[in-house]
Amino acid sequence: MTDVRGFGGDKYKYRLTIREPQPGFKASIGGRDATIPVGSGQRFTVKVDRIDGYTGPVEFSIDGLPEGFSTTTPVVVQAGHLSAQGVINVAAGTKAPAKEAWKTVRVVARAEIHGKPIEQQVGNLGTFKIGKAPKVSCRCCWTSPTVRTEPTDQKKAPVLVIAPGETITAMLRVNRNGYDGDLKFDVDNLPHGIIVDNMGLSGILVRAKETERQIFITAADWVPETERSIHAVSREEGRQASRPLSFAVRIRKPAAAKSK
Repeated sequence: MTDVRGFGGDKYKYRLTIREPQPGFKASIGGRDATIPVGSGQRFTVKVDRIDGYTGPVEFSIDGLPEGFSTTTPVVVQAGHLSAQGVINVAAGTKAPAKEAWKTVRVVARAEIHGKPIEQQVGNLGTFKIGKAPKVSCRCCWTSPTVRTEPTDQKKAPVLVIAPGETITAMLRVNRNGYDGDLKFDVDNLPHGIIVDNMGLSGILVRAKETERQIFITAADWVPETERSIHAVSREEGRQASRPLSFAVRIRKPAAAKSK
C-alpha cells in the first residue's frame, strides 16, 4: 500500500472503520465575557459542527440573564447552515450584577433528529461587564404605513412581515453621542434568501451628522415561511448592536373574489 505521495512499505498500515451513520451536531457559542456599553448591545454568534450528514435546524435558547440584560432567544441556525447571530442588550441605568448572577445563565441547543428530540448543554456566557455609554447607538424600526406588521400581546413588539418575492422598507436610526462621522452597518440574521437590497457601493451607510437611513429588504420568491429576530450592527465605534426586531416571512393569501 502506498499513500498519495508515493511512499509505502510493510509498516504503512491504515485502519478502516465501517459503522452506521450517527447524525448529530456539536454546538458552541462565541462572545463570552464581553463588555457591553450601557444602553447598547453586542452581537454573539452560535455555531454548529454538523456530524454524519445532519442538516436540520438547531435552536439555541438562553435563560437566566441578570436584571437589565436581554437577548435574542431563541436563535435558530437554519437547516444546512453552520451559524447564526444574536444580540445581548443592556438597558440604560443597569448596574453591574454580582459575578454569581452569571452562573445561573443557561445556554441550550435543541434539534430533532429522526423524530427524536436532542438537547445539548452549551454552557454559559461567562461574565459580562458593563461599559460606559457609547458614542453611537442604533435601532431598527418600521415607519412606512404600507409595511405589514402582525399584532402580538402587549409585552412584545409587532412583527415586521415580508412575503416571498416582495421588497419592503425599514428605517435604521442612530443616536449620536459624540461621534458625528460616517457609520456603516450590517443587518444580521436575515433568513436565507433575504437580503438588504439597493445599497450601492457604500453599503448601509449613515452619512456624517445624519441620524437615519432607509433600507430596502428583498425576499426571493422561493423563501418559505419562517420567523426570526434580526438586528443591526455598526462597523465603527465598538460595533454597537441594536435591539432585536422580530421579522417574519408570510405567504400572502389570495384575495377573495367579490360576488356580484
